[in-house]
Amino acid sequence: MVVVDVVIISSREDISTSKGINLLNGLTIQFSGSRSVVNTGNQFNAGTDTIVTTLTKTITLPSITNSLNIMNSGATRNEILARPSLVAISGQKSEFFSGENIKAATVSTTAQQGSTEVDTDIGVKLGVTPSFVADGRVKLQVEVQRTFLTSTSSNVTYTNQIRTTKESVNANVLMNHGETLILSGLSEKETENVRSGVPGIQDVPGLQYLFSNETTRDFNKSVLILLTPRIPEYTFRPREIREKEEAKSTDGGRVLNELKARYSDWFRPYPNWASVFHHLQENSLYRQFRTGDVALERWDTQITHEGRLKKALEFLLY
Repeated sequence: MVVVDVVIISSREDISTSKGINLLNGLTIQFSGSRSVVNTGNQFNAGTDTIVTTLTKTITLPSITNSLNIMNSGATRNEILARPSLVAISGQKSEFFSGENIKAATVSTTAQQGSTEVDTDIGVKLGVTPSFVADGRVKLQVEVQRTFLTSTSSNVTYTNQIRTTKESVNANVLMNHGETLILSGLSEKETENVRSGVPGIQDVPGLQYLFSNETTRDFNKSVLILLTPRIPEYTFRPREIREKEEAKSTDGGRVLNELKARYSDWFRPYPNWASVFHHLQENSLYRQFRTGDVALERWDTQITHEGRLKKALEFLLY
């Protein structure tokens, strides 16, 4: 029998900025005209006929509404730590799930009157199938999955939609008891920059805030999944079973077991589950990890005062 501990560490950061406004956006001029002809005359006096032609040309400027929010910066950061554990015996699969089940149905309003049913699990799912080899190591077939709901996207035009994000891994490993293995990892960065303005004026300091607009978006995501198989530990065992196992052990082993029972924290130190990603090092969830296991580029962040001040300097000239 083996106890399998899985740690899912995830961090998502979304930074957006908006600089300047273009006053010419939405500025419209309406040109209209009219022509009228009036013919007046006297049937008793043919010389008194009068024809008046009126031409009217107008240019109107409708009301203009502009936002004065010429500088704006926003940041969203999510940190997730999930630590499911599961017990399994050799050759048999054990499964664990924690979350909720969503059942929904939508009916189409078109002539076909079709319907769509949704039945999905949202949460953390773990499946383990262990098998032991001759040298004491354990072979594990592991399935880890985490699913969560996200806000709907404006790019999707469906009237009814359920949007989920899923992180999953399916792997086979061969490990010793007590070892911690990085089962899977992901480092993702997405950058978006959109700029519009009046040519020439948009590059003039000061005036560019009134005749140009620039929006940026930096999305950073890090995912790490760790796996540790452990020998089962019992909270309570009957005396008969304990005495039977002690009888099988030598005097030295019996003394060692008593020492472990008295000073359990010496023999069960805090597991080495942590990360030193540059992107994650400000996260309070991570404390210990060997540096150099994974090296990433430095990503700008607004978690610290230094990062926010650095981002503010970018608003002076863009």
